[in-house]
Amino acid sequence: MTDFEDEDVANIAMNSVAALTNMGFQHTLTLLQSNTALIDSIVGCMNRHPKSSSIQIAGCEVLSDIALDRRLMNEVCSCGGANRIISILYNLSEDSKAVCKAFRALSNIIGTCDALILRNSSAPKSVLRAMEANPTDSCIQVRGTSTLWNLGSRHSTLQREIIEL
Repeated sequence: MTDFEDEDVANIAMNSVAALTNMGFQHTLTLLQSNTALIDSIVGCMNRHPKSSSIQIAGCEVLSDIALDRRLMNEVCSCGGANRIISILYNLSEDSKAVCKAFRALSNIIGTCDALILRNSSAPKSVLRAMEANPTDSCIQVRGTSTLWNLGSRHSTLQREIIEL
């Protein structure tokens, strides 16, 4: 299978999972209880196709929807989901739809994510970069501001980093 075909298959799979998780939290929990490796698979797929906007968007939708349960939030963070989401803000900063989805997903997991992970991945700097790349997009400006607020509330070191930026 070529890389292009692999990306197409990954895109279809990610959008299918995103559609299933959009059916509601109870459906999502049922889906995850039957397949505990799903979060790892989603983050892994996002890592394999970092330049595919549609895969990143679908992945953020899924991670955002499942990050409503504390145990699942911890799992998203522990398998590298926070780093993947933050890298979207940096690498796809000019893709407004990907940035909005990434802000939503990041905001949902900040509360349980280790502050060290957020600092080491330059979360505040990536949020600001994405906001600066889209100065006229009100969705990005509002969600970005909210994400910065959540980051600053998470830990004093993140608060200082935001102030220093």
